[in-house]
Amino acid sequence: MNVREAMIAVAKTLLRLEVAEHGGSNQGEVVSKLLRIQGGNDGDPWCAAFYAYCYELGHDLAAVKRTYDPGLSTSQNVQRAKIAGKLTAIPMGGDAVCFIGDAYGTGYEHTAMFNGWADEKHTIYNTIEGNVGDRVQAKQHSITERVTFISCE
Repeated sequence: MNVREAMIAVAKTLLRLEVAEHGGSNQGEVVSKLLRIQGGNDGDPWCAAFYAYCYELGHDLAAVKRTYDPGLSTSQNVQRAKIAGKLTAIPMGGDAVCFIGDAYGTGYEHTAMFNGWADEKHTIYNTIEGNVGDRVQAKQHSITERVTFISCE
């Protein structure tokens, strides 16, 4: 199993387990553990922690050295990826999708995992995302949305 397959397998496992918040916003047994494992606290947004967890465990399972640390926030992930030379214009499975916006005053507002193209023309793509509403969800997005893609390799 390569690192991309391993990362997607981890994300799909969390999706199938229906990981969701319980007991408050950005909290819950599994959500809180994901946040703590990645260095965060209850109540922190956890989309980036979800991606970082899948990145780290996927690399461990594939026995591949990690090429950078995604961090605990979307803006931190983008900053670290720029330094590591990991930005990409052509995403592949397991890559980070960092949505541009200013919800948090950082220029970025959400992290997802790229999970392949939904159409042959590469205009719609699939993701697996933590902290969508209050849970892990599979979604589709258009390439017209403003994003930064980060290679997981």
